[in-house]
Amino acid sequence: MKVQFYSRGPVEQVSGGFHYNQRIIDYLRQRGVDVDYHPDKTGLDAVQPGDVVIVDSLVVDEYFDELLNLAIDPILFLHMVPQRPQLGHLLRRSRIIGSGEGIRESLQQLANRGEFDITIIEPGIAFAGTYDRQYAKTARRLLYLANYLPGKGHIRALDILATLRNSDWTLDMHGNQALEPGFADRVRAAVSERQLDNRVNVGDAIPYAAVQQTMAQADLLLNLSEYETYSMINAEAIACGLPVCSTRVGNWRQFAESGLVHFADADDASATATLATLIDDPAQYAQLRPVGDWQVRSWETVGAEFYDWLQSHT
Repeated sequence: MKVQFYSRGPVEQVSGGFHYNQRIIDYLRQRGVDVDYHPDKTGLDAVQPGDVVIVDSLVVDEYFDELLNLAIDPILFLHMVPQRPQLGHLLRRSRIIGSGEGIRESLQQLANRGEFDITIIEPGIAFAGTYDRQYAKTARRLLYLANYLPGKGHIRALDILATLRNSDWTLDMHGNQALEPGFADRVRAAVSERQLDNRVNVGDAIPYAAVQQTMAQADLLLNLSEYETYSMINAEAIACGLPVCSTRVGNWRQFAESGLVHFADADDASATATLATLIDDPAQYAQLRPVGDWQVRSWETVGAEFYDWLQSHT
């Protein structure tokens, strides 16, 4: 099997979707699959009839015409649903792997159930779930791990926290600043405009290997993203036993079963009240504790599912 994997830029860049891509590519190569990774669409027109073409959702819109004209049906690896007119034409001739149920739900809004060939393979977590941690009385050390992109909720979080300046909290933000040039500058400007410079750190992305230790030093993960297909960061926080204040994104119903997630409503006033209670009320914060054993999905399992799917669908 020869796999041609198309995305944008280095696969090593820090992002949940790119990390998933890299894990899959590494696993397939370990199983003896010949995988070529392409950081742009160079060579897409030279794909051979026997090749397997996997296309990251990040570039579906950009490569749309070329994908429609491919001699073979591509596999769309969707971490998000591209917002493209006539997307259904491409979906109907493609096989689709989605990273979370949010993909299936979004596609069902485009067509009747079952019109597309969709398989959901959820991402994994590299570290084992553990709840052996010391909890503070309230959520003082807040953590925001999200790439600096519109829709990830950074500025909304700052707006809410600006109203809670009388409470005792600090916020560390970490994310990839290269994906949307200038947006991290907007976040920094928002920090200064709200006079939060001494309480908010706008930091760079941290390597995946440092996520567990970073979470161990925090009291609460804050995630006000507008949309996630799965929300790897919420799953990782749960695996670390870290309480989460999150919008209802990704696999939120599954995450709710962990006992560690308090959901913030879309209304800012309600979300502000929610966060205020977690920062100031020990009884409310103490309710965010693990319930049962959280089942951590390993990347080995994810890779095996992906490999088996390729074997049976190509």
